[in-house]
Amino acid sequence: MTGDRAYLLEPSASGEAVYAYGAGHDILEGRFVQGCPGITHVQVEGYDDITGESIIVDTYGWESIERGIEHPLFIRDRNIGSEQDAAARGEAYLSKAAIRTEGGVIRVPLNCGQELYDIVEIYEARAGLSAAKRRVLGMEVLYDTRRSIYEQKLYLGGV
Repeated sequence: MTGDRAYLLEPSASGEAVYAYGAGHDILEGRFVQGCPGITHVQVEGYDDITGESIIVDTYGWESIERGIEHPLFIRDRNIGSEQDAAARGEAYLSKAAIRTEGGVIRVPLNCGQELYDIVEIYEARAGLSAAKRRVLGMEVLYDTRRSIYEQKLYLGGV
């Protein structure tokens, strides 16, 4: 941490799970969702200051498109000055859309080692999940004053 800024590493989609819930660490309550991505095709248009020409780059979420789902997004930003920047913007939008397609919330006994953006495995037979990888997108620590018990709520997204 430098000054008042925090720097985070970009989460890797191919990362390994760092913890498992439901297999040795109880899940007290859970809600799980799985849906269609909000975006399957991103077209980014930028502008090359040197040549004066438009830059247009398309990125695709092929898995969804092959299933017959098409949700395009068109972005025009004159601050994008290269094909690499345009491609990176398109990939970022597709990545965020993929993260939102699988998710949910689990309430578990407190895990003090849990961190944001960790990849965890979920084992919950009633929901049909066995070693399902999810990314931790948010956390709440709960304290039940009547029972003197700490619990944690984890907000999950796709990997």
